[in-house]
Amino acid sequence: MNQKTGYFFVKNTHHKKLTSLNIIYHTGPAYESRGRRGIAHLMEHMITKCIDKYQARFTRDCIIFNALTSTNYIKVYFNGIAEKLTPELKQQLVKELLSSFKELTPEDYKHEQDVVLQEISDDFNSPDDGFLSNILYNYYNITLPLGTPKDVSNFTYEQAKELAETFFSKPAQIIECGDEPTDFSFVEYNTKEPFPSLIWYKERNRKVMEEVPSNKCIIYAMNRKLIKKTDYIFMKVGLLMLANGAPDCPFYDEIRNKHSLSYYAYGDLINFDKTSLMYLTASTDKENSEELKTVMMDICRNVKNYLTKERYDTIIDMLTTKRKLNKYSNWSNVDEHILPMFPKLTKKSMALLSYDRVVGTMEKYFYSLEFYTQE
Repeated sequence: MNQKTGYFFVKNTHHKKLTSLNIIYHTGPAYESRGRRGIAHLMEHMITKCIDKYQARFTRDCIIFNALTSTNYIKVYFNGIAEKLTPELKQQLVKELLSSFKELTPEDYKHEQDVVLQEISDDFNSPDDGFLSNILYNYYNITLPLGTPKDVSNFTYEQAKELAETFFSKPAQIIECGDEPTDFSFVEYNTKEPFPSLIWYKERNRKVMEEVPSNKCIIYAMNRKLIKKTDYIFMKVGLLMLANGAPDCPFYDEIRNKHSLSYYAYGDLINFDKTSLMYLTASTDKENSEELKTVMMDICRNVKNYLTKERYDTIIDMLTTKRKLNKYSNWSNVDEHILPMFPKLTKKSMALLSYDRVVGTMEKYFYSLEFYTQE
């Protein structure tokens, strides 16, 4: 296989009786244009309907089946013990997925489309999730995987069937974990590079949906300057230093422990193909909104003061220990092999890290932060 596409086998050296099958499609909201917001997630639901007839067998044999849509890929996965999730069953499941619309009727499609619309509605019942979705749509011309109800509603059975036949009949990757590889020589892989659509705009006054009213004030800080792939691991470590959500991280400590403003305060990175967005978020009672925003802005404007060498050493030790623990995971870190568009925190990449480089990279992107407040 080349760097991104094809079959990839991971030898499961610690749990030889366990196996995993992962089918990856290189698509998601990072590549969706106007009128197609949420179609990757919709298609995730549609192509996996063909697996419904196996559910009783999965229950009996304790095979875990699920699917997810991230910002830049769909993963359909099956985990279980090798005597139940056999090579023959794996081949059968892959063949089902690659011809998924063969048995899907227009009535089945409409039913599942309605389920997806309910999922979008449920997401907007969480005020902070709805607010984040609208920030991304309004300022970055992109949505989270669920997309917009309008685009999902307007996508027809005929369009979905054509997309299933032209795109979802060829996965980008099959990643298998186990003791011995399965023969998937019958699979043709999609090697095309999708085109990312992410770009920052000034305010455009549009929303995916109206957010559910909240008695809280929610604040997000996000970078206008999109994070380059070459800066990703430095930002990843820097954000773990500042705001990994643990009680000892500075962002959490300052907002919750010292000022008692919020129950939660954390940050994360959202990856969109070759660029990333960083966000920090916290919420508080509306009467405390100005104080929370002041505290968050002070942290961000003086971020270097919170990124101490001692904190850096703690995070590096944590990551080193985590890598050791991951060697004993059931599925041998399958996700590390999915479409490696971003550097992973491997032993090799961690050797590139330095305290000064991490702090310098964080400062570079923190100069372009925008603050968004839902009152």
